[in-house]
Amino acid sequence: MASLSTLLPPSKLHAIFQARIPWPPSTPLNFAHVRDFSSYFDADAFRALCFPVLKGLSEIHRFEVADELFTLLPAAESGEFPEQALGMLLLLDQGPRQLFSGHDERWTYSYFDGLALRVLHRLRSLPETLQPDRQTRWVDEMGYTFSHWTVARFWFTAPLTHSESAADQDRQRRLCDEVRQAVETTTGTRDAYRADHGTELPPPATDPTAFSRLARTGPPPGEDITMAEFVFWFLTIFDAHTPIIRAFGRFPSRNGAVGRAPTEAESSFLERTDGFGIVSEEARRRVSADVKAGRWTPLGER
Repeated sequence: MASLSTLLPPSKLHAIFQARIPWPPSTPLNFAHVRDFSSYFDADAFRALCFPVLKGLSEIHRFEVADELFTLLPAAESGEFPEQALGMLLLLDQGPRQLFSGHDERWTYSYFDGLALRVLHRLRSLPETLQPDRQTRWVDEMGYTFSHWTVARFWFTAPLTHSESAADQDRQRRLCDEVRQAVETTTGTRDAYRADHGTELPPPATDPTAFSRLARTGPPPGEDITMAEFVFWFLTIFDAHTPIIRAFGRFPSRNGAVGRAPTEAESSFLERTDGFGIVSEEARRRVSADVKAGRWTPLGER
């Protein structure tokens, strides 16, 4: 197999970043375009960028490779560091979610999520002024608009949101609240959930079934959707992950994809959410057989 530096050169990290954040850096974002991104996103090009790298990493199949991936990034002081760091997280966290289905989802949750978290924790361990998700780096140093930073911060936070660790969920809630407060200050618009509920946590932050409802409903419609409306909706989606972990200690929707047996309470939860996010019965059986046999079906093998 090709070396990691050949598999994932700086140009590819930058291309992955641009595939997800393609808008000119100096022009404030049109959030109707951000919301409708999937309608013009080139999925085939994204697959061509990401799948060969993910396939190669699956063949390595060891979590320690995350430390080697981190060394592929430029120096933290470099102006290229934030974009390439985000490109790497998009590859590891969003790539599998967009490209894998069925029994391949085991790779998403049981391998690539772990790699994304390891890389992110390395990024978060840097001195605060060098951390690649800081607003000052994107706006003051790199010349992006504040609106671009809000979207970049979502994707920097996503690996924590997808983690089944309660500590990671607490971290993502703090990072999301930084964005919420920054948008409230910048726009003069208070998050409706805070306005409606005062100091109490709103239902999406306490109800385990809220995520499935919010995801199915989708973001606010209309061509005039504002940054505040979109960002507050996206933050609510992130908030809605935490009560699932608080209730079950894991995401029950993943059980079939990783070969776990559901508890009675989890089965009831999945019925209440109409099986949102679960794999097919065929995929569940195939993963279960692999787990029992101590093997992994190679990524992409049908």
